[in-house]
Amino acid sequence: MKKLLILCLTCFLLMGCSSSNTTKVEDADAVIIQIGNRKITKQTLYETMVYNYGASATYARSRELVLADKVSFTDENESDMLARFEELKESFGSDFELYVMIYGYANEQDYYERAFVPSYKQQLLSKLYVEENLNSFIFDLQPIKVNFIYLKSDEILANELLNELNNGISFEELSEEYGHVAEIDIKLNALLYKDMNNDVTAYTPIHNFVATSDEIEGNSGLQYDILTDGYFIVEVLSRDVETFQDEFTDLLSGSNTEILTSAYKHYLAKGNFMIYDPVIHGLFLESYPDFLPK
Repeated sequence: MKKLLILCLTCFLLMGCSSSNTTKVEDADAVIIQIGNRKITKQTLYETMVYNYGASATYARSRELVLADKVSFTDENESDMLARFEELKESFGSDFELYVMIYGYANEQDYYERAFVPSYKQQLLSKLYVEENLNSFIFDLQPIKVNFIYLKSDEILANELLNELNNGISFEELSEEYGHVAEIDIKLNALLYKDMNNDVTAYTPIHNFVATSDEIEGNSGLQYDILTDGYFIVEVLSRDVETFQDEFTDLLSGSNTEILTSAYKHYLAKGNFMIYDPVIHGLFLESYPDFLPK
């Protein structure tokens, strides 16, 4: 029933948009529902649906319009999307059909059309947004490629690893030797960048140390971070984003909801997004204030 009401609302929105203070609905007095002597007219039903679903339906449809306008879907995209879908199915095995039904989809095809395809297109939108604003992201996030070792609290073990590096053992060899040890976190060819919200993670001090240091030759020596009570050794592989630009773009746009949200805001503003119905405009402003162009 809820889906039916939203569908009806969409139709009414197309019929009823107006710049006047009172939205005009065609055949407003037409009776839609009657129980005994009590009647509900088209106008009353329209107003009920607008107040209950107007903002969310407008938000959903505006996002669909952005996707339709900005995302060019090629045969290559189609092949890639199908391949990823098959990988997803294989990861769940025989439980995949049950999984999609638990989440409210009728079957595998229903999930593919209503969830997987829109999600894939949203990733393409995020990637387009990142590519168009790449220089800004590089400046703000300061991406770098490094090898690093991080340990929590254990200074003795950290010094043992540093001695091995100083004696000619490589990060790759240490990874093979200690990769199974829970206390030691070794990452090879890792792409680090600042958190978009400036949140502190275990890897934040590593990034900050490299980003604020001049050239580091070889390994950095043992470094201690008081905020995370951790020790790290880092080796800079590249500060030149051109050498890992595609990886950086894919990583940012892959599953970052903040990037996707920013992309929708950007393209709605760029497309002069407007809501003419004053009631829906007010409801939308309450629920999604950041999505209306300033």
